[in-house]
Amino acid sequence: MSENKKNLYDLAKENGYTDEEFVNEIAQCYGTHTSLIMDKMGSGITIEHNVEFEDHTINIQCRKIIKDTRTLN
Repeated sequence: MSENKKNLYDLAKENGYTDEEFVNEIAQCYGTHTSLIMDKMGSGITIEHNVEFEDHTINIQCRKIIKDTRTLN
């Protein structure tokens, strides 16, 4: 039976969810503390969710790359 079990992330990916959508769904289900963290180089954002249960906390991070549109002179 255990070989038929899939984790929530795998199921979400099979159903076409992006990483960001998956994290947002988790946030809506459980209620979370969410923060946006800009990378030092400004190349991306890390979306961080701390999902708090009674006895433990799950930390989920989703990194989103932002295309750098600046040009070199």
